[in-house]
Amino acid sequence: MKRSKNYAIIIVDILAKYYAVFFFSKTVCKIYFGDVSMTNCNFYMPVRMLSGKDCVTKNASELKKLGSRCLIITGHNSARKCGALDDCIDALTSCDIAYRIFDGIEQNPTLKSCAEAGAEARYFKADFIIGIGGGSPLDAAKAAAVLAVNDMDPFDLYKADWENPALPFVLVGTTAGTGSEITPFSVLTNEKTGRKKSFSHPGQTYAKIAFCDPKYTFSLPYDFTVSTALDALSHALEGYYGSRANDISDMFALLAVKEIFEALKQISSDCEITPSLREQLYYGSLHAGMTLNHCSTCFCHQFGYFLSEDHHIPHGFACATTLPEFTLRGKQFKPDKAATMETYLNCSIEELCHMIELWNTVQLPRLTEAEIDAIIPRYENAKHLRESPGGFTLEEARELFIKKFSR
Repeated sequence: MKRSKNYAIIIVDILAKYYAVFFFSKTVCKIYFGDVSMTNCNFYMPVRMLSGKDCVTKNASELKKLGSRCLIITGHNSARKCGALDDCIDALTSCDIAYRIFDGIEQNPTLKSCAEAGAEARYFKADFIIGIGGGSPLDAAKAAAVLAVNDMDPFDLYKADWENPALPFVLVGTTAGTGSEITPFSVLTNEKTGRKKSFSHPGQTYAKIAFCDPKYTFSLPYDFTVSTALDALSHALEGYYGSRANDISDMFALLAVKEIFEALKQISSDCEITPSLREQLYYGSLHAGMTLNHCSTCFCHQFGYFLSEDHHIPHGFACATTLPEFTLRGKQFKPDKAATMETYLNCSIEELCHMIELWNTVQLPRLTEAEIDAIIPRYENAKHLRESPGGFTLEEARELFIKKFSR
């Protein structure tokens, strides 16, 4: 799937594709003939996106505007392996920007490692931060940008109320799933409890620049590619059927689901994934990230956390575990929206759910009912359940857990 380097052209393409479906869907026929009113088009995403091959080095001069000293935050190996770290170093060097590398971010970053990164930025007197990687280093960079200039307990990040404005930061995504490059959300793990929780701030945890180059995803192994794609698919479907959805988020959700669904149907573990399919998956994850930015997530992500925390199931596979049930529930409570999606995908929602089940190959834990009953109270008063289609009660959550995980 060939993509233009000019993102404005991509947006026009999105609009054309979306409204072709929009005006011929059941929902829109009602809108067009005046039976219902259109939903709102509110949208806020103050991130400058620069996309395409070699976008980091081609736009190196943009970094000079952020300062003369930079801390690079990344994981142990992936940023080096895919070439993103070298590109960022070349860009910084070409602008005579001093830099230091902090590569201590683990999978599912902890508050502790984020505090260490923030302290490193403070010690180095960094003017800005570059986060490179999948969701973990990008989320950690957001936290470190706050902690670098505020003397605070890292746990207080969740209050989203601190004294000094966060350092500006740049994000470079290297996976096709998280969407963290363009959202304000940062999911961090409390190392004392092992539990994940997200924080965000509408004015300070968006990147100043997101560099979006699909080439950094080309070396990812098949299983990792599928897991991250399912994470992005979850972002799109949860946003589409969730209570925060509007016309703009639906536009991106429909495009993301189609891109990811069609690409996943064409890849396998038996042959190399082509660059065009890698690009399709990556841009699909960005479009899903645009949906996530406005809608957040619903119960799939909320239920996926315990699978990652307690059973070490990769995040994308964990979130997709209840995605078929969620999507079928979306069809039950929002049949017009489901009809729109079926028209756009040229397949039934049931077929989509069947394919998700085939792609999610992880072994699920088997739990006793007592173990399930110990987990369910975690979701009391959880907004992610309330915002799911039809709402989602604790009793319904228990029934779903018994169906998926009971011994």
